[in-house]
Amino acid sequence: MKNEIGLKTPITVNGQSVRTLYYDFDCFDSDAFFRANDRALSKMKQGRAGAVELDYALHLCFAQEAVVIEMPELDINDLERMKGPDLLKLLAAGRDFFMSDSENPPEDESTQNSSNPCSEDMQENSQPVSQTSGDSPSSYS
Repeated sequence: MKNEIGLKTPITVNGQSVRTLYYDFDCFDSDAFFRANDRALSKMKQGRAGAVELDYALHLCFAQEAVVIEMPELDINDLERMKGPDLLKLLAAGRDFFMSDSENPPEDESTQNSSNPCSEDMQENSQPVSQTSGDSPSSYS
């Protein structure tokens, strides 16, 4: 299901002001999972939380990846410029994904049209993980 986040402080992308971010975790595939997971690993120098529900870096990276899938005109670098309350909204979207009960969606979601909203040509909409150190996770091609 497509969702949106209104930004308190818009980000500028290619000279355009972006005031709303759109994301859809239904379009999240295994490649997106591994890109987000690799970025979370590379950001956390001291290790990861023991439970996915407590892994805030993973929550943020998942949400960023979901935005880039839905809005291919953006890239991760654009989203990394977000600050304050807008950043927390994005992190909350990722957290909510992990905390949701996918087996029992809310009533309004389960009655919606079941057609796939994801475009078949959404292959590599985000940039690969940058290699900043020798022990960074490998990027995907």
